[in-house]
Amino acid sequence: MSMDVREISMELIRRPLLPILDENKVQALAGSIAEEGLHVPIDVMEVEGYPGLYYSFGGCHRWEAHQRLKKETILSKIKKVPPANIQMYLGSSF
Repeated sequence: MSMDVREISMELIRRPLLPILDENKVQALAGSIAEEGLHVPIDVMEVEGYPGLYYSFGGCHRWEAHQRLKKETILSKIKKVPPANIQMYLGSSF
């Protein structure tokens, strides 16, 4: 499985799980990201056979901080995975 790190448009990443957020953590991250940028990328899965189809299930505080800062892209560590990996999370919804 290949992996790379790059900026991805936030509009392209699907986040099917509802996050549970710590407001203080989101605010602290937003301040840090505004000043220094994001140091730790979020983990994103790109589905093999579906170019440009991205899913992310973690990094909810970094994601929310980016949304509040109205960022268009987010630094992402991309791992290509077979559709079966996504089906483990989503079941028949995929």
